Amino acid sequence: MDAKLKEVKFGGLVFQVPEVWVVETENYEEPDGRTCASIDVSALPGDVRSIVLSYGPMPEGSDPLMEAAGTFEEIIEGEASEEDIDNYQFQDYPAYGFDFESEDGQLCNFMCVGIEAGEETKLLTILTSAASENDLCDLLDFVVEYLDFE
Repeated sequence: MDAKLKEVKFGGLVFQVPEVWVVETENYEEPDGRTCASIDVSALPGDVRSIVLSYGPMPEGSDPLMEAAGTFEEIIEGEASEEDIDNYQFQDYPAYGFDFESEDGQLCNFMCVGIEAGEETKLLTILTSAASENDLCDLLDFVVEYLDFE
């Protein structure tokens, strides 16, 4: 991406995104009471690429693999097996996730990462969507390169 970048700082995340992309931020509460931050980034109208980041405390008694498997079960509506969840490397952290096709035919990747933040572990979730496999891979590379933590 050769576009000029703007910095988005929100909820402990620092993300450089193309300045022409639309960014929405919000804090939200999970059903278990945890407060998390969300950064939702969309490309220009007519371009389906999007990135949704969520960052907050790791749920009690959980880890990134459990969170990825639980999300797989919600989205795919079936029980997750070891073959369903991929092991990734996100920056210096192990990550777990899966690819799927959305109801409207977009290719998507969902990933969970445990980030050590001082005394606690935070859960970073990354949802990327694109029209092609190449665009999806480019978005994941973009997040790896341009996402940082406060």
